[in-house]
Amino acid sequence: MTLCVAKWLMEDLFHTDFQKHIKAIGSMMEHLDAEVEATVGCLDLILKWFTLRFFDTNTSVLMKALEYLKLLFIALSNQDYHLTEHEASSFIPYLILKVGEPKDVVRKDVRSIISLLRRVYPASRVFPFLMDGTKSKNSKQRAECLEELGCLVGLCGMSVFQQTATKALREIAVHIGDRDTAVRNAALNAVVMAYNVCGEQVYKLIGQLSEKDMSMLEERIKRSAKKPSTAAASKPPEEKVAGSANASMLRKPSSNEAPLKLSEIRSQKAAEQQPPQPSSTVPREFQLDPNFIVDLPETIMPDLLVVESVETAEATPLDVPEFKFRLPSISSSCSTREDSSSINLVISQVASSDAKISVQGLAKIGKVLQEESKWSLFLGHVDEFIVAALMQLRLLASKRLADERTERQQQVDKLYSLVINTLNSLVMVGKLAQEASPGVLKDLVYALLSLILDPQHQDSSKESPLIRSINVVLLALCKNADPTNTLSALLMLLQEACTSTACSSEFSEMVMKCHWRMIRLLPEKIEALYLDKILLDIHNFMKLIPKEILKQKSNAMAQRTVKTLLHTLYRLVGPKIMDHLSLIENRSESEVEAHLRRAMNSASSQTSKDSENISKSKIQPPAGRSLYQSCLLAFI
Repeated sequence: MTLCVAKWLMEDLFHTDFQKHIKAIGSMMEHLDAEVEATVGCLDLILKWFTLRFFDTNTSVLMKALEYLKLLFIALSNQDYHLTEHEASSFIPYLILKVGEPKDVVRKDVRSIISLLRRVYPASRVFPFLMDGTKSKNSKQRAECLEELGCLVGLCGMSVFQQTATKALREIAVHIGDRDTAVRNAALNAVVMAYNVCGEQVYKLIGQLSEKDMSMLEERIKRSAKKPSTAAASKPPEEKVAGSANASMLRKPSSNEAPLKLSEIRSQKAAEQQPPQPSSTVPREFQLDPNFIVDLPETIMPDLLVVESVETAEATPLDVPEFKFRLPSISSSCSTREDSSSINLVISQVASSDAKISVQGLAKIGKVLQEESKWSLFLGHVDEFIVAALMQLRLLASKRLADERTERQQQVDKLYSLVINTLNSLVMVGKLAQEASPGVLKDLVYALLSLILDPQHQDSSKESPLIRSINVVLLALCKNADPTNTLSALLMLLQEACTSTACSSEFSEMVMKCHWRMIRLLPEKIEALYLDKILLDIHNFMKLIPKEILKQKSNAMAQRTVKTLLHTLYRLVGPKIMDHLSLIENRSESEVEAHLRRAMNSASSQTSKDSENISKSKIQPPAGRSLYQSCLLAFI
């Protein structure tokens, strides 16, 4: 990042004082109008820096960061710029985490940024990130994500579903039975939006619901004033389609467009801060919620005792009911919130530039991972911790270069080992490793492979504990992480390795080594694999990389690796794999379908010897690199 910004700005961006961060963001806002092209050139680094600010505990920095992000996405939209896959996957998941913030003002700004995202990134690709957000334990995050999903369906129709409509709608409909009123209403609104698009077909898509949930849905549909629109179902609104997932698309606006200047946005914001004019209408905040009234428990009035006289009433014994009301227990909910905030605080310590604070944070997380009863505390925070650990690894790399003293180098190496060992403890826990998203997994594998190939670490002995620990982490990732997310991450890495001139041939071979390891594990993971997504990723790989590049000698093995993955999937699934091409547009023109057709035609001549050849295939490392060779062999 030192090549992208001035030295004084670099110091303010990574200063330990929060006030310096606010000053740096203010400077970036002032120069955004004149430096739009320069901002686009290092957009991925800028977004990653602001992602780190999401984990800061200072509200002033967070609000300033959100203000800049709103101006940034408006500027990108005016330039008709589209986010790449890498930029989106390293930013959007962490933005969605902040939509569950307890502060209303933060959630409002995050919602504004998510709405601006639709201008620079296709709605169909924002959709999966929002679906992941609905799985959060934070009820506010679930409600906000469901509201955004409903908006996307209303704006773009059924074409917005990245997954099949049936699977996505069923996952949304599950939240109709949520205990939280806001989540329940948001889920109902999202399904009603789908009903307005496709009509009665929505009942088939959502599947079976309980009687209570179905009655709530039917009542909400009856109350919705909008009728099903067949036109919307047949011709959904067009959305912006991003081009190459790894190529910047910076184009000038057309002459008939009137781009909105950032100065005008700031003036509008100042006008919005003025006292509002009195309105004759009642604000929506004070309207009654019919669903809340319906859900209230029914009060049964007791029958009155009829007596003939006062004397009879005094003589008649009264049957006084036992008072059974008990105050609701709040200890569990309070402890849950405290645990969540404590985990967030510890994770923020991991990324600290102060080595002592980082060691304390890693030690606390290590204790949590050692006790199975505490693993649930980490659910929903896996991506956050991995990002913090990766930031610490980058800080350590810069410290190692800046200070060549032996004592300092030893301290850095100890912290390196502590970070890697904590990552190893995390990925060894299957249910936690399953939570890692594709974008975070890609960054993690990239960082680990870069450490193995780092000349500073290759100067050590062949029995380096750090290298062995990294190999163990990579093996555990392939075995325990979600196979769909792992393969998606590896395909993205391989794509970058083939197209980037900065990636060495050794790095490409290491990435392919990971692919072959996953191919060998496919027979035991095929049931858990989301084939539609993997086939779409393979399709994008073949589509985005020209055949001329793949045919080059340096990329021949990469092409062979992807084809082997495709043919292995066919051998494990059989002809039914053709039913999993639903996510590929114009599948008849896709190379994936062509390869699968050829595999079907040659299926009769295949023998069991093919599987043995696949399992025994090896990529020979370059000669003269004994350490590199030992790393590869250890990883196998």
